[in-house]
Amino acid sequence: MLSTTYKHLSFTKIFSALLVGVFTFLLIPESSAQNLRPDETFFLKPRVGVAWHLGDTEQSPFNFNMDNWKVDDTPAPLSAGIELGYQYNQRSSISLGYQFNNHPLARFYGDGVPPGLSDPEGFYHSGQLLFRFATPARVAPFVAAGAHVTVGQHDQTSTTFGPALGLGLDIVLSDRTSLVVENLANLTFADDGFDTFEDTPITGDSFLPFDIMNSLTLGLKFNFKSAFTPAEILSLDCPSTTLDTGEAGTFTASVNADATQPVAISWDFGDGATATGMTASHSYSSGGTYTVTATANNGRATDTSTCSVTVREPVPASIIGIEASQTRFEVCGPVEIDFTSNVDGDEPVEYSWNFGDGSTGTGENPSHTYTEPGTYTVTLTATNSAGSDTRSITIVAEQCIAQICYDITEMNSAYFDRNSSTLTSEGRSALAENVDIFEQCPNLSGQIVGYAAPGERNAQQLSADRARAAEQYYVNNGLAASRFQTEGRGVLPGTTKKEGANQARRVDTIPVQSGDM
Repeated sequence: MLSTTYKHLSFTKIFSALLVGVFTFLLIPESSAQNLRPDETFFLKPRVGVAWHLGDTEQSPFNFNMDNWKVDDTPAPLSAGIELGYQYNQRSSISLGYQFNNHPLARFYGDGVPPGLSDPEGFYHSGQLLFRFATPARVAPFVAAGAHVTVGQHDQTSTTFGPALGLGLDIVLSDRTSLVVENLANLTFADDGFDTFEDTPITGDSFLPFDIMNSLTLGLKFNFKSAFTPAEILSLDCPSTTLDTGEAGTFTASVNADATQPVAISWDFGDGATATGMTASHSYSSGGTYTVTATANNGRATDTSTCSVTVREPVPASIIGIEASQTRFEVCGPVEIDFTSNVDGDEPVEYSWNFGDGSTGTGENPSHTYTEPGTYTVTLTATNSAGSDTRSITIVAEQCIAQICYDITEMNSAYFDRNSSTLTSEGRSALAENVDIFEQCPNLSGQIVGYAAPGERNAQQLSADRARAAEQYYVNNGLAASRFQTEGRGVLPGTTKKEGANQARRVDTIPVQSGDM
């Protein structure tokens, strides 16, 4: 006969093993390497195994007597079940399960049926709500806790309920499946609901206020989606040679092909600029050595990798000076002007010339022909990969002037009536000839001087009015006022009323070379 002491020892062993398992689980650190099994997914898990129990009619593997594992022709203790659950993350899950157990209610009393039972065979149907907590490892120990409702069928139908506890191992087989070894224990209340006894059938002593209905099973867990695979940057392809500022470099990252999609790649180029994509292009505005960081992110995992890029600041094109073979010349026919430049900076340098007359050219030292008089601004723009510079010079192409224009030393004078500053017809005719000379000789300007004769009223004012009248005539006939200077000098010096007063009432136009004004 099994003693009450043995039963207490048997229960103590199991309870101690349970505590050791729980504390071992709690002390295992969480792995952050990667997700080994699917999470955030539903799963289906069928399981089969053996049934055993502790309580008023104990029958368990701890009996170590396989002859008594069965009583007469009662069937072997079997367990089977199926679960539908949801895996939240690598540690936790919840499931609803159905479990069938066959518990022959024999114990170490020898052969036969325990007293009070006409049939040692019992069938039990359990509905279970289970929470599991595991370590995130390929072979993951876990604990289970939850509740059950069990309907038993033996001599009479009974219903029990209570907590459900368990320990097990979840062993990853593939990215969707794992093998689960687990012992689940239903603690059944009331005490007589499982085996119809509140006390042990032989001694009448109460061992536990409940019975423990166990199932040691092997299950196959099928997840509805594959395990999450973190993205990993396998390599970075960065520019291997030195870049110049402003020169674009290409950056390429490669990631593991089995990474869970979508995978986003972001770049930090070390100068404040960013980009996205497996391949990116970037140029730097300043020289130096930059650390480029690529980050791969696929929602729940990130990985980074870096490379270094050296950037050189090239010497930009700088125009030291430009010159022309002539900067002032007469255009009496086509005139070819040679231009030269002195430019510093990294080669190659592009030369772009604008000759100011609508024509352009290239080259370091070009030539250009001018055919029309004018003032021209000649501009050179020198450009290389680092930048550009612009500089200009001015050249003056003067109208072709006949030699006679340099020989003219005097022009017609205009004469006025007494006390008058109004041009007479003779005076206008004289000035008209002067107009023709000015039009033909752009190199000439005029100094207009007015005089008065002795005895005329307000001689100084009158002489100035006569000079302005002549100037106005020239302007009215198309000459620029800027070509003339006017002044009134009052009475013509050295004249008297008896000495040709008519010759004193006049305006003289004195020709002057334009540069001498």
